[in-house]
Amino acid sequence: MQSIFALILLEPASAITAGVLGGAGILFFYFLRLQRRPVRVSSTLLWISSTADLQVNVPFRWIRFSLLLILQLLAMACLAVALGRPVISGADAEFSTAVVLIDQSASMSARVVGAGSDPPLTRLDLAKEEARKLLARLPSETRVLVAGFASEAVSVTGFSRDRGLLRNAVTSLPATDQPGDLDRAFELVRAFAGPSGEGEEIDPPRLFLLSDGGFVPGAGAGGIGRSVLEFVSVGGPEPVDNIGIVALGARRDYQDPSVVRLFLRVQSVVERDVTVPIKCMVGEQAIERTTLPVPASKGGTPGDASKTIEFQNTDGGVVTVTIDRRDDLDSDNIAGLTLRRPSSLRVLLVRPNIAEDVVDEVVKTAVEALGPASLRVLNAGEYERLSAKSDSDLVIFDRVRPAALPAVPSISFGATVPIPGLGVSAPGEGADSVPTVFTYWLRSHPLMRYVVLNEIWVLKPMRVTLPEESSGGMPVRAVSLASGNTGPLIVLVEQGGVRRVIVGFDVGQSNWVKDAGFHIFLKNAVDYLTLSGEEEAGQVVRTNEAFGVRVAAGSTKIEVSGPVSFSREVRASADRQTIGPLPLVGVYEIKGAPAEDSTRAVSLLDSTESAAAVRSDLRLATGEVRGTSASSAVRREVWAWFALAALVLLCLEWALYSWRMRV
Repeated sequence: MQSIFALILLEPASAITAGVLGGAGILFFYFLRLQRRPVRVSSTLLWISSTADLQVNVPFRWIRFSLLLILQLLAMACLAVALGRPVISGADAEFSTAVVLIDQSASMSARVVGAGSDPPLTRLDLAKEEARKLLARLPSETRVLVAGFASEAVSVTGFSRDRGLLRNAVTSLPATDQPGDLDRAFELVRAFAGPSGEGEEIDPPRLFLLSDGGFVPGAGAGGIGRSVLEFVSVGGPEPVDNIGIVALGARRDYQDPSVVRLFLRVQSVVERDVTVPIKCMVGEQAIERTTLPVPASKGGTPGDASKTIEFQNTDGGVVTVTIDRRDDLDSDNIAGLTLRRPSSLRVLLVRPNIAEDVVDEVVKTAVEALGPASLRVLNAGEYERLSAKSDSDLVIFDRVRPAALPAVPSISFGATVPIPGLGVSAPGEGADSVPTVFTYWLRSHPLMRYVVLNEIWVLKPMRVTLPEESSGGMPVRAVSLASGNTGPLIVLVEQGGVRRVIVGFDVGQSNWVKDAGFHIFLKNAVDYLTLSGEEEAGQVVRTNEAFGVRVAAGSTKIEVSGPVSFSREVRASADRQTIGPLPLVGVYEIKGAPAEDSTRAVSLLDSTESAAAVRSDLRLATGEVRGTSASSAVRREVWAWFALAALVLLCLEWALYSWRMRV
């Protein structure tokens, strides 16, 4: 493979300074006037050889030829060049393939004010220009693959020598508002650096990474296999001027669900205190306009400030928060979430097939105290004959084992649900008269929050067995929340994203119903299973996350419109559809979904991307990689060669001097 060799100094100022000072010092000693003393000699034969030495005593006279001087100047020149970090451009002729990997993460959309263009170029624009320069400098025989990455890495071309195709691929790479995942990018490179499908070793490609270098600490832990990394840093030297929203959440008040508290955190990398204007909207209606003082960034640590916005809302909708300030990065100036409506809980209670006058009302009374929007009570036979069992948000089984799993979350008291491996069976003989006490409960779990069981006893405890295997290929996860001396008594089971709570005893056969802890437990369970608790008021979707929507009845297609638009066919049997990740920040309209799922807000909310740092060196988990430019990326540093040459020349000078001074 042919290549053009050119010697380039990465630090020419160091080489020039060292060469001038060193050369001047050497010449100074040759011009220095000698101080002589009178000496008697026996012959004048030595006068002839001393005339050459007398030349240097005459100021401003040309120095006579001296091999020692030549060797000393050459050694000084080699040392000066070594200090200038010499590289040979085009010297990497041993690699036959290369990967040009371009960072498309959100920070690469930051504007570069000092780029000399109007409007300003972005870092991604500069990276594409550097990539085109790199393609022009690579030898024509090198096969190159162009890839881009943000939260995922995608190869845009295969390995090709067609420079026109490669340049078009570089130009076509779009900007995204996603965080950059360097580990995913390195996974792609390792796939090309490993052995071939036939088990043969292939030459690893040279990796050229074009990025601003702003990644989370510890990035790139997996490495790039046998490939060699060249990091081309892009971005302006000017200080970054950016303030962004990095966290957003919402809660409904526990006592008054119509009151919403919105929490946001803002981060600043500006080196001065700034007061930013904040606008909050629900749909198209502005509900708050305020300002937020944000402290300056100090010592490379961004300043941050938080704010709580409180407002009334009973209808839900999309909440957006905007920073009304122009800075280097636009995508973190807006963030949003989907606000859920206040809980309208619909409960279905299933009780045994026994006469009404002898049925135990303990569970029904406790459920009514929760104030659900609707409570429907059926006996076991009526429930099994019910054709539509999914019109409720929660099913509570009181001493009833259903024939099939309900599609919604459930709570079972004194019974179980048909999951293989999960069972609730009556204890052996003689256990009826022996009360069981709780010996352990998982206090840190949300279901057991504020629940105290140390004085609770249970008559006729049942034996609960936990599942150990999957059912029908669907993983089952079981957690014992509370145990007695007979084994688990309260169990949480999750299968297919649906949670179920099993209480392994009849609450009517315990003193728990007289304790406030039972009502607290039931409230915790309802909130946890139906996601109606105060901490779940707002759904946040980030640009690197997928989300699910329900499919409206009769819909055969989901259409998404917004900053990114597309449509997707829906299977006839599907009741939910997964969308995303959506790469751009904004509000999206979703046709084919019910009204509750018809709008979604997608946000960046990433402190690393909002920092928008430009690093000249790439900081990886495996070490630091010094950055370079595209003009010197295809090169090999050879300063050691020049340092070795200087050492050899100095040894020759010493040997020659010693030979001349021999007696």
